[in-house]
Amino acid sequence: MTTGAPRDGEVETDVRLAGLIARLTSPSRNNGELVDIWFEIVRRQRSAEWDEAFARVAEGWRPDPRHHSHFSLFSHPSSCALIVARQVSPDRAVWREIEVEASALVSRVNRAVADQFTPRQQSRQPGRLWRVRSDTPSTSPRHWLSEVAQAFRALAPKPTIPVSHSSSTGVP
Repeated sequence: MTTGAPRDGEVETDVRLAGLIARLTSPSRNNGELVDIWFEIVRRQRSAEWDEAFARVAEGWRPDPRHHSHFSLFSHPSSCALIVARQVSPDRAVWREIEVEASALVSRVNRAVADQFTPRQQSRQPGRLWRVRSDTPSTSPRHWLSEVAQAFRALAPKPTIPVSHSSSTGVP
């Protein structure tokens, strides 16, 4: 396993918006009066679960409500990818609002991925299952991951480490 690579069963829930890449701004294909602006996202590696969640969550999300705008993802096999806000206002003052929307979208996708892989736990009532809700203030994607890690640690047997009863000098 390479350093920084996720282990089997790990899902990407800590993708973050790195920011606007102004030099990639271009006129929108379908409307020359509007522009497409690009944002970089950073992640450990490409994840099909995250990309699929992005498509679901971004559907119908309008980054610039004044126009018929939408978000798209350009996913690369590397740890960087791009989100484009298409058909938005060319007014740079509006771009900050759109960046806030892009950041909210990334957070919502992270939450959707975390929720999709939240383990079901037994409640105190036999035969009933419950899910930890990630929208409660005390529970975040990181919080439930630490709970799962703690549960796995409790299940795994503690390794026994052989102890030599003699010192390195050879004296018993």
